[in-house]
Amino acid sequence: MRIAIIGAGLAGLTAARRLHEAELAPVVYDKGRGPGGRLSTRRAGEGLQFDHGAQYLAPESTGFADFLEGAAQAGAAGRWALEGGRTVWVGLPGMNEIVRHLSDGLDLRQGTEIR
Repeated sequence: MRIAIIGAGLAGLTAARRLHEAELAPVVYDKGRGPGGRLSTRRAGEGLQFDHGAQYLAPESTGFADFLEGAAQAGAAGRWALEGGRTVWVGLPGMNEIVRHLSDGLDLRQGTEIR
């Protein structure tokens, strides 16, 4: 069975990861230079970088919280305290590190526009 996933954002890579864990071999296609979707980090000259899209993640399910804990153990995510004591998650050093962590070991084809 051949499986193609269009988009290397959080949803596409989560689907690919689940299929990969089920011993299938999905191929993820994305038009960008790196994974991210709404968790992208842009780099500009002289070391400047900024996230655009999601500023942080606030998991509501145990499974997503567990995934972020694993990303933190790998150095790709960390907790961030908001005013009022609420704790959320951010990618380290940028938001795209969370999806880079998720894409590890997957067949990811960047710079590919699907029409």
